[in-house]
Amino acid sequence: MLANMFELSMTSIQVTALVVISMIIAAVCLWGRSDVSRFLSQYPAIESETSLAAFKSLVRRQMHVAIGVMALGLVFGALCMFLTMQLMLTGLMLVLALGIPIFLVGRNSKRLETKARTLVCSNENLQVEYARVAAAWTKQLFPDF
Repeated sequence: MLANMFELSMTSIQVTALVVISMIIAAVCLWGRSDVSRFLSQYPAIESETSLAAFKSLVRRQMHVAIGVMALGLVFGALCMFLTMQLMLTGLMLVLALGIPIFLVGRNSKRLETKARTLVCSNENLQVEYARVAAAWTKQLFPDF
């Protein structure tokens, strides 16, 4: 009986942790989406050093936050596996109910990020640096600019 109580409490702790982590990931994704959207509304093109500096700042923030989200994603994935093994179909349904909205928000946010990486750049000198920063956003883990 004690083992069943311990198993039940561990499962409820895992469910709670999964819900909290998924809420944190969703909140960070929504914040990132609004951050990119705010940048795009302020700077429809890269026309000056100011807009390039704002783009670099945006990319730095997004890259740093992405590292934290990746760490939370690993914990989320591990909890998903444990809950699916413990609760079987109920666990799988819970995982899908929490994972699908996060996936959809992330997928939708990628469109805005793509738009931010493909802005028109009026100055060729700025274009080279803009292209380098835009490439770093998708290919590097840490910003080097």
